[in-house]
Amino acid sequence: LYADRAYRAGEVIARFDEAQPSKQSYLTVQVGPEKHVALDVLGNLNHSCRPNTVIDTDSRTVSACRAISPGDMLSFFYPSTEWHMSRPFSCQCGAPECVGFVAGARYLPVDTLSRYAINPHIVGMIAAALSGIRVTS
Repeated sequence: LYADRAYRAGEVIARFDEAQPSKQSYLTVQVGPEKHVALDVLGNLNHSCRPNTVIDTDSRTVSACRAISPGDMLSFFYPSTEWHMSRPFSCQCGAPECVGFVAGARYLPVDTLSRYAINPHIVGMIAAALSGIRVTS
């Protein structure tokens, strides 16, 4: 997906209030432990370790996390919503802070995740994992 116009940091780009529950796939976004929704066209948002958007699963919004120019590719940090990816992949974003392999928040150190806006369900899953409670995707 590419920006059709300029966006300021903090500006809402899209909403996904009507997103329907779905079985996890590479086209869904995790919105809670063991809960995923299908995002239709927003399912085409790419990953970046230096993203220009943030997905907020509580408010069901995609917002600019920095200034975006018309024509910029829209991206978000997949582990910000995903505990365990259905299709892990080698990241090729080229950012200096690139995590290298994107498999979900479960597989990244907390100090790496702390650089990003992480959704509450992922924070809860991290806390559960650190306390030894069994966590599922």
